Parts: sequence; structure tokens; C-alpha cells
Amino acid sequence: MKQLTMAGPGTSVLEEVPVPEIGPDEVLVRMKYCGVCRSELESWQTAEAGKRMGHEPVGTVEKVGAAVTGFKPGDRVSGWAYPALAEYVAFKAANTVKIPDTISDEDATVEPLACVVSAINKLPKEAFLKPVAVIGCGYMGLAALSLLKLRGADTIIAVDTSEQARQNARKLGAVEAYHPSEVPARYLATWDSGCEGGFHVVSEWTGNQQALDLAGRMVAVGGTLGVGGYHAGGPRQVDMQLWNYKAITMINLHERRMDYMAQCYREAFDLLASGQWPFTNLKHKVYPLDQFDVAMAEIITKPGGIIKGLIDCTQWGEIDSE
Repeated sequence: MKQLTMAGPGTSVLEEVPVPEIGPDEVLVRMKYCGVCRSELESWQTAEAGKRMGHEPVGTVEKVGAAVTGFKPGDRVSGWAYPALAEYVAFKAANTVKIPDTISDEDATVEPLACVVSAINKLPKEAFLKPVAVIGCGYMGLAALSLLKLRGADTIIAVDTSEQARQNARKLGAVEAYHPSEVPARYLATWDSGCEGGFHVVSEWTGNQQALDLAGRMVAVGGTLGVGGYHAGGPRQVDMQLWNYKAITMINLHERRMDYMAQCYREAFDLLASGQWPFTNLKHKVYPLDQFDVAMAEIITKPGGIIKGLIDCTQWGEIDSE
């Protein structure tokens, strides 16, 4: 089978390797897609030879382990498996979920959707009755924005450097959308404002220093900052004096408890399949397996207004034998 492996920083190659053997608690999945994730950008840029990547899989069960129940060959599945950029991948059955018939393969990368479900579930629900700010309106930020809307947040303010992202945010329910440099003064609770103003809930989804700083300044006194975008790319600095003075609550929105994430997989699919969560039929771009490097480079530039990149693990060109 073909698998993608890093040859060095920003450079991947396809290799021919055996199909993986599975354990009694695993299922062998013939991959269709693997989502392209911003959290892997720095790892791709600095990769050492031999590193493998990909953790947003979609595919079809090929074989089930001896102790596995609830799955059979032919089931469409998603969940969490790493590394997942290959023709075949072994999934732990406990981290796997069936894809509802009404959800397309393109919309079925459930791992990031489950992260958003977990993230919004962690935020204080009573604060949704007041205006909420979402900083960063890429795939994850837009998913968070649309789920906040579903959970009852009527007034959502979006912030992003991209005009296309701001337009997408408005389509999904933001009542206002701003470039970071144009955020109104009343939306900032800083020393200059006497710490008045701001939002009771701010949800951050960018992963960069500037956005995290802005998010901290936009949280109101006694408010909650949910940090969803920063867990890769090195240390960050924050104004702890301001955060402490305002007595804000900071919640790390990402989740690492795999048993809980399995619940979030099912909740995400239930919301999508029922039509309650209108986060389908997005603008995808599909790349062959051997164009992973192109996909990672375009995760920042987003040519043509891409919302989500997908690697097609069934398509590739000739393998470089050198």
C-alpha cells in the first residue's frame, strides 16, 4: 500500500509498505479522505525524516478485529487515528464511529467537529444570552460560531484578517465581522477603557500570538476566554496582569480524553444528520495524497476561499523511486 512520510521540513514522499496488521480491538480502514489541519502546520514545516502525519480520517471498514463488535466490512467510519495519511489505517474500535447515511464523505471528518462540540460544551451557557465574540473564522472558528448559534447565542461578533472568512462568518450567523485592526473600542476591556466593555464569552480559534492577545483584551471583567486555537507552534505570552485584574476565567477548549471524545463524535454526527447544525456542504478542496505539501502550504493562503482541505488517500501520481 501507499503511505505518506515526511522526508524533511515541508517535504513529503510516498512509500510502498505492507498493509498494517490489526489487533483484536482494532478495525482496518481503507481510507478515503484525511482532513488537513492547521495544528499540524508547524510539525510539517519542521519535520524530521520519517515523521508521519494526519489525524482526521474518513474511510470504509475493510476488516474487524476478533474482539470488535458493532462494526463490519463496508461500514463508512470516521473518528481518530494517527498517522492517517495512507491507503489503509488501523483504527482503535473505541475511537471509531459510523458515519450516518445522510452525511457525505467530504463532511464526515468528525475529529475536528467533535473538538468543537467539546469546546462549546465547556463554555458557560448562561453567557450565550449576551453577545459572544469569535476570533478566527477558519474551519474550526466557523464550526464554533455556527454551533454557538445553535446553542442560543443570538449576537455573535466575528473577527478575522480575511475578508472571505468574515463573509463566511456572516453567512453562518455573525451579526458583525471585523478585521482585528478595526474592532470597535467598546469591544475592548483594557487599561485604556478602565476595563469597561468587552464580551462575557470570547472564543479563540487562530493559534497565533496576535489573536490570543486580542482575545484577552476583548474579554469583559468576570468573563470567560475559551482558547481553542493554540496548542502548537511554541510558547505564547499573555498579559496576565490584565487577565488577573479582570478576574477572567480561561478555559482550554481542546480535549484529550479519548473516551469523552467518542461521545462528542456521536453528538457531532447526530447534530449534523438531524439538520440542526448547518455545517455541511462547505467549500472543500481535495488534494491527491502526493500533494500533501501543497495542501499544507495552502492552509494559510486558502486560494479560492477554501474552508476545508481534504487529502484523497485513493489518488496519487507516480512514486519517486529516488
